[in-house]
Amino acid sequence: MTFKKHGAVLVAVVLVLAAPMALYSFESFDSYPSFSYEIGAGSGYSSDGGFYEINAALNTHLQAWLVWRNSGFFRGQTEADDFFGVDTSMQAGSRVRAGERAWLDYHGGAGYRFTSIGKHAPFGEAGATYRAGGLRLGANAKYILYELVGEDRDNEFVFSVSISGSTSGTF
Repeated sequence: MTFKKHGAVLVAVVLVLAAPMALYSFESFDSYPSFSYEIGAGSGYSSDGGFYEINAALNTHLQAWLVWRNSGFFRGQTEADDFFGVDTSMQAGSRVRAGERAWLDYHGGAGYRFTSIGKHAPFGEAGATYRAGGLRLGANAKYILYELVGEDRDNEFVFSVSISGSTSGTF
């Protein structure tokens, strides 16, 4: 295994272990499992050039600190064919009070990406969201480990920033 592959595995392990078990819930529900949804966008750069992704996710909150996230996405690329797929992951997270009506949520976990072009691969991700009233400002980093499964393509880093209000909710 090359240093590049060892580095990718190390990044995935660190991202999974970086999210501590919660002292506070990062979503509050009366019972579990419960559900939330969100819509987002991100961008990045790969060996295929620059790209953007849009997604719609359904989150199943199994516990106050544990979420199973399933996100359908579409990727538009500058130097390759566009494609779509589904990311499924388990994420642990927590919430820290940042003011009287403000919170900082953070999460980390690992999952698997399935695509319409057959480029399936595991990933690790971590992020944080600042909530104040109905406004959410978030940042998320995802590292897709194509080399780990022997794909003939470089690993990818996807960074997304989100600003939301009515694009997320619970039910």
